[in-house]
Amino acid sequence: MLGTAGYGIRYQSSKEKGWATALDQPTELVVIAGGDGTVARVVKAVLGRSVPLALLPVGTANNVATAIGLPRVLFEEQISGWKTAPRVSFDVGMARAPWGFDYFIEGFGAGVLAWAIPLPENELSSAG
Repeated sequence: MLGTAGYGIRYQSSKEKGWATALDQPTELVVIAGGDGTVARVVKAVLGRSVPLALLPVGTANNVATAIGLPRVLFEEQISGWKTAPRVSFDVGMARAPWGFDYFIEGFGAGVLAWAIPLPENELSSAG
């Protein structure tokens, strides 16, 4: 789809070790194909860089896509609109606590809310 629309493609999975170094290469557009976790990972990695992002929401909830008003249309329609779409800025927040800080793009939880969300099995042993 991307090649047909005239884009040169360089694929990089954000699940691979060292994936963020691919962002050091010059590019006109970073396409994020994934869900909210993938979007958050990539957005955090491009902070401070002047590169536009495009989102193909293929996750489960796709809350970020909904929050930024991305229409639910076929991927071909989204891709064909990228060249003429206006660039829109959005804020990235930072949460700081005694144990450190992290950036967030949609929301974060603290206190009772954070403890009410079940942890994945692989994180339970480090939950304290």
